[in-house]
Amino acid sequence: MRIEKKLSFGDVQGIRVGYAPIGKPLISVIFYYIDGLLIDTVSYNTRPSLQRFILTNPMDQLALTHYHEDHAGNADFLEKKLSVPVYGHPVHTPGHSIDHVIYHDRDQGWVFSVDLFLGANIKFFRKDEDILQTINSLEKTITLDFDRLFCGHNPKMDDPKSYLGAKLEQLLLLMDEVK
Repeated sequence: MRIEKKLSFGDVQGIRVGYAPIGKPLISVIFYYIDGLLIDTVSYNTRPSLQRFILTNPMDQLALTHYHEDHAGNADFLEKKLSVPVYGHPVHTPGHSIDHVIYHDRDQGWVFSVDLFLGANIKFFRKDEDILQTINSLEKTITLDFDRLFCGHNPKMDDPKSYLGAKLEQLLLLMDEVK
């Protein structure tokens, strides 16, 4: 079964995609598009949705947030098929992955946090995640000037800093409990 749902956030378009060979997908992910810029490429098994989208939306650059397959699974394909440049970004926000970055547009008040947020109450972590780096990245991101949070799974358009703050608080409480 495939999920493919268009999301509109003014100038930003999002497409939520997911795939499972049997039944409903366990997880979906959102790729974002702004005026020729694609942020993340979603997983290989959702390529048909991405291909349909790029047929009608001209893309001239691609920005990746991190190496995980659900966000970068089609980067090589797009780079070769469309000959578009692939970029990273200097706002380094490790924790979820060693190479995780966010994109901040101060003029628009946007932060593309992708997997830095995910949700305010995290129940499990990947083996390669670093909770201390995530805490530092959340603290750094909260200080930025923005009012819209484009998460790769759970976007927040109203009071996004409160959601990041709630996740930060939950992680700090978890650290205290472990100590």
